[in-house]
Amino acid sequence: MPRSLSEIDYSECINGKMIFTTVDGKHFIESNSKCNKSIRRYGQIKQCICCKNQFFARNDSIKNGNGCFCSNECSSKYNSNQHIIDYDTLKNLYENSDLTREEIEQKFGISNTTLTRLVNKYNLKHRQIERAPPQILTCSNCGCEFERANYLVEMFKGKFKNTFCSFDCKGEHQRKTRDNKKRVTVTCSWCGNPHEKIISKVTNNNYCCKECQYKHISYLKRDRVETSCYTCGEPLSLKRCQISERNFCSRECMGKQLSIEQRGENCHLWRGGISFKPYSPEFNNRLKTIIRERDRFTCQLCGITEELVGQKLDVHHIDYDKTNNEVINLISLCKSCHSKTNFKRDDWINLFNSKNEVITFQE
Repeated sequence: MPRSLSEIDYSECINGKMIFTTVDGKHFIESNSKCNKSIRRYGQIKQCICCKNQFFARNDSIKNGNGCFCSNECSSKYNSNQHIIDYDTLKNLYENSDLTREEIEQKFGISNTTLTRLVNKYNLKHRQIERAPPQILTCSNCGCEFERANYLVEMFKGKFKNTFCSFDCKGEHQRKTRDNKKRVTVTCSWCGNPHEKIISKVTNNNYCCKECQYKHISYLKRDRVETSCYTCGEPLSLKRCQISERNFCSRECMGKQLSIEQRGENCHLWRGGISFKPYSPEFNNRLKTIIRERDRFTCQLCGITEELVGQKLDVHHIDYDKTNNEVINLISLCKSCHSKTNFKRDDWINLFNSKNEVITFQE
């Protein structure tokens, strides 16, 4: 039953459903949801196109373009009969009138396939399709004129540069153009015999025949050559096809060599050393390690070691000039002590200079 009876004007049973009408004139039905709660489904009372009976159509189905039939049976029955045309009507329009197929299709609202099906069903004579006359083309090889269907010319228009009257002319033209290409004399990589080859097909390995190619490839894959690693010098045994100017025993050796070669100005990402700023390029990890070793990996202010701190010690510039990287101007400090040096700089300069003098004296 509906939730509130005060706003309902009347109710009626249509097509086996109880339909309620509100005072405002809206129609709805009561249905249960998945949670067993009653929900109002609003809609309209419409007339079926096929059987002319009244039925309730929901608003969401009307919005989606449905709600014209009271059942699926009426829908299928109407759709199967709506495109049927009389034999006499179709014969007069198709055989005796001047209307085209497209005009007949538009008049009855049917598709080209439906019209063809009805023509076959009534055994009517099919109209002859009027095609455009064939085009006259000139063969790119022999120069003779020949006819070709208009639809084929339009289909392949702009796809091919040349047109031929036969496959023989096409093959002869391809052989001519191939022979006219520039050729170079090269030697076979296996037997050494000189032979001509098109410039675009010249590679590092050129062969005069397939047999030479197969023999050379099997030789490169089968035989091994003794060589050594370019970085560490370890002996290597590689196939001939794997031999290059520089051979490496592992990725680590290759990475080390590339890091040496692509360091500094040799690297394609080099921007003049701006990544070191505000420090200079000389203030690198190598220099820091030298200073830590000199100070015996101990903070020169509080005396704590790297093992107790659990991290590397900082290297401090005594005169606060980050470009002065002389050994006398550098000292090892832990992070806690290094943070204290930002205040009273003159006092720290005097203290660290005296400590460095002692260190150099001991050395």
